[in-house]
Amino acid sequence: TLTKSGSVSVGAILASGFGLPTVTYSAITEAVIPSWSQDFAIGGGCYVTHLRPTPGNIAELRQAALPRLFVHVRDPRQAFLSWLHYAEATPGIRDEFGAGQFAERFEKQMDYYVDSVDWIKGWASAATDLNIQFSTFEEFVADQDGFIDRMVKAYGGDVAYFNRAAATTRNAGVDYHIRLGKTDEWLQAFSPEQIDQLNAVLSPELIERFGWPLN
Repeated sequence: TLTKSGSVSVGAILASGFGLPTVTYSAITEAVIPSWSQDFAIGGGCYVTHLRPTPGNIAELRQAALPRLFVHVRDPRQAFLSWLHYAEATPGIRDEFGAGQFAERFEKQMDYYVDSVDWIKGWASAATDLNIQFSTFEEFVADQDGFIDRMVKAYGGDVAYFNRAAATTRNAGVDYHIRLGKTDEWLQAFSPEQIDQLNAVLSPELIERFGWPLN
């Protein structure tokens, strides 16, 4: 999942819905571990992380012969806005700040935004080598039940063992960093100049592929 894209909520659909244990296949975001990914491919576990789509990781995932991968993304401009409120906040406390601080953080965190767009581009390119099931935060917000149904169908699990209530339950201990969950707040939060700066990084191909507005 892309950071700040509802990772906990979306990840819980399969993990909690089917009661799957966490079985890791990578050293968190950095590197797929071949022996771990081969064990993971046996089935029966779930793992959600922000794995980087490096050539090495793509090659290792292909070698593990996973039947499919789920890659969940969000409009990076909205994810960036969420990050600006999250990056320097005290856990569990919503971080609000004035216009001057906002502009300062915007410039300070632009590298994060660029990395997020590159992350999405990397996984979009990897779809030529891997069977990737893409989903978006915007789809999740627009129709949560339909989103869950599509994910469960793509996963292929027996729905007789799927607990929808467990899949959608929020747990205070891990869901504290959920902010507002909006999809288009960035249109009002960023200035026209800031939006131009963000759009200059975000390619038209990604906007079209995932159905995000230009401005």
